[in-house]
Amino acid sequence: MLSKEVTEGMNVIEKLREESESLKQRLKSQDEELANSKKVLKEEIFKRWRAEEGFRESEEQNKALLESFEDGYFEVDLAGNLTFFNESLCKMVGYSHQEMMGMNNRQYMTPETSEKVYETFNEVFRTGKATKAFDWELLRKDGLVRHVETSVSPVYGPGGDKIGFRGIARDVTERWMAEQACRESEEKYRDIIESIEDGYYEVDLKGNLVFFNEALKKILGYSSDEMMGMNNRQYMSEKTAKIVYETFNEVYRSGKPTKAVDWELIRKDGEKRYLETSVSSVRDSSGHPIGFRGIGRDVTERRLTRKALEESEQKYRTILQSIEDGYYEVDLQGNMIFSNDSMCRILGYSQQELKGMNNRNYMSEETSKKVFQTFNQVYLTGEPAKAFGWELIRKDGQRRYVENSVSLIRSHGEQPIGFRGIARDITELKALEKARERVINHLSHELGTPLSIIESVFVRMSKETEKEGKTKTREWIERGERNVRRLKDLQKKIDDILNHKPIKEKEGIIHLIEASLILLEELKDAPLKESAASLLQSIMARLNSVYGMEVTRKERISISSFLNELCDEAIHGMIGRQIEIVREFESEVYIEMDPTVLRKALGGLLRNAIENTPDEGRIEIRAIRQNKHVTIDVQDFGVGITSLNQKMIFGGFFHTQDTSRYASKKPYAFNAGGAGADLLRTKVFSERFGFTVNFSSTRCKHLPSDTDE
Repeated sequence: MLSKEVTEGMNVIEKLREESESLKQRLKSQDEELANSKKVLKEEIFKRWRAEEGFRESEEQNKALLESFEDGYFEVDLAGNLTFFNESLCKMVGYSHQEMMGMNNRQYMTPETSEKVYETFNEVFRTGKATKAFDWELLRKDGLVRHVETSVSPVYGPGGDKIGFRGIARDVTERWMAEQACRESEEKYRDIIESIEDGYYEVDLKGNLVFFNEALKKILGYSSDEMMGMNNRQYMSEKTAKIVYETFNEVYRSGKPTKAVDWELIRKDGEKRYLETSVSSVRDSSGHPIGFRGIGRDVTERRLTRKALEESEQKYRTILQSIEDGYYEVDLQGNMIFSNDSMCRILGYSQQELKGMNNRNYMSEETSKKVFQTFNQVYLTGEPAKAFGWELIRKDGQRRYVENSVSLIRSHGEQPIGFRGIARDITELKALEKARERVINHLSHELGTPLSIIESVFVRMSKETEKEGKTKTREWIERGERNVRRLKDLQKKIDDILNHKPIKEKEGIIHLIEASLILLEELKDAPLKESAASLLQSIMARLNSVYGMEVTRKERISISSFLNELCDEAIHGMIGRQIEIVREFESEVYIEMDPTVLRKALGGLLRNAIENTPDEGRIEIRAIRQNKHVTIDVQDFGVGITSLNQKMIFGGFFHTQDTSRYASKKPYAFNAGGAGADLLRTKVFSERFGFTVNFSSTRCKHLPSDTDE
């Protein structure tokens, strides 16, 4: 038992010895490892010291580098509190370094920017990727707002965990303000472009639309999607597209803007619209042309109105040009701005010559005063007026008399801008009025002489009957004398009218003539029946010679033979006169006409020439063919006719001498006188049978008036 226990004890001791040796061995090994660890630790400590020294140097360098940046540098923890930043960031927000350290971003940012920053940090934290953020608004200490453009990246701790964020903030406030101003300006002009009624367009160099406003869409009838990129040939006629190409080409080459009138555009529904367009070039930042822009004004209605107005104007212009009366328009100074052909004929000027001509250039001074008074009255009252007897002076110096209506021309604003009117040429009418006066004067003269003779006869007869005591005959004579006195009283009334005495009725002249004829009819029943009847027949024959109508017949007449015969008859009729008649007739000249009419017309002209030519004078009569016409010219070399009388020469019952100097002589005698019916009859024949009568005369300068001898 004991030995067994001793054995077990020995085994235990042996095990303890082995374990002790093993422990010693391990301790030795551990001492060696510890010694090696100390060596490694010393080396590691030295390396770390060297690294820390390098880091401190690098940190100082980096810090110096960051401080030299104009941009702001920042580092924040995950809560957004500043842990590091450079001086530029301090200047950017206006705080000191001490004030900013630990400051949360919400303290120097607007609420909107704080939300943006949170979203940006959250994205960087989740993805671990750096990012850029634009337009952060920083609130400076002084309350001003700065706009920054920022880059953000994560900051990692020693264990590789994200512990914050770092970034660079660039102050772009000035650029932002410029961009904002540009945006506001762009928005402003965009609003203007969208608000205007005119169409605005921008096209590239090929004519494809790249921008347009709402008005252009309405003009063309397309939607925005349909119009974007549409080429101009798709909404223009081929003719207009060619014009547009030429216009764009000109602007491209010259670089100068231009205007194009009446581009014809075709709407989506096929309707045609007309645009008055401006074109200028669009250039890139380098100044190179990249397209064209312009404004197009829809003038369709105006064009249609203008066309309708032109048609209407042409219609009324045609009417104005077709009327015989003159139509005129003048400005407030009296300068001609429009006249029709008839007005030109009255004045003898072309329309081009009359354009801008002042009325004083074709009026006498007296008429100019009348015109001014009439225009002034119309201007002040606004009411139309009529004016009579304006004397106009033609280009050739002749004077014409017109009857005028005058009304005011107003602008669209109802302001007076001129006058318009109708001028009726009453020169012939005025001459006729003068001729009528002369007719009455002449008739008075014709009545006066026989009445004086009859009165003288009655006086002598009265004396003789008193001697013989013939009571019945005496009664007849008294009756005749009474009627003669009535006729003489009637003559005095006519003279009073012609001398502008109180009787004013124009119809009175006709009534007085009718009364004289009635009295003459009464005389037919009186004892002096034969004398009264003879006087009545004489007056009626005179009137019938002027107004009588005859049946006409046409014959082929040899002009030379006819005129030679007429001249021979005249020479035979003017026996005792010493006048040479020079004849120049082309042979083989024929006309078809009533010989009686031709004889009366040419005979009257020749007789007038002879009666107005003093002895030892001459008359030239010529007949020549001109194209399809025959011209017969009768020229005398007498004293001539005054300019005033020339205007009335064809008026009828007109003689060139004053009535006080008038005396009826035998035909062909010098200054034979007469009723003036020959020339009126010739004028009437010319109008009735289709030939032309012209007249010209030059008055002897030594005998300027009819009263001179």
